[in-house]
Amino acid sequence: MIYSMTGYAVKTREFAGGSLHLELKSVNSRFLDIHFRLADELRPYELAVREKITARLGRGKVECRLYFSLTQGVKQNLNQDMLAGLQALEAQVRAAMPEARPLAVSDVLRWPGMFGDDGVDFASLGPVVLALADEVLEE
Repeated sequence: MIYSMTGYAVKTREFAGGSLHLELKSVNSRFLDIHFRLADELRPYELAVREKITARLGRGKVECRLYFSLTQGVKQNLNQDMLAGLQALEAQVRAAMPEARPLAVSDVLRWPGMFGDDGVDFASLGPVVLALADEVLEE
């Protein structure tokens, strides 16, 4: 039986290419207030995870963090067409706005689809995310 709205749980699921982490933190609050912090690639799963949290919790301030980390040593290839397109777009923006900050390497590497076909298939992670959410809520 649950006696408190204050809680913390985290689970990690390892699979080929990386690991998926889901962390929930909650503190006492009069209403149910859910905040998400997640990578853009995982944004499609926000609604499903929100529904699971809402079904299990009646109140509290809940912070949900869902993120993915690549396995060390996994071969990644940049999408050269996307990289060239991004360079052309940056040149157009800098021509119109010379004071604009140039793109950083970290910005480019986080760009959705930048790793092409060799990257992780985030569309197939749905069942893993939902199972992980159930485990974390149970904990």
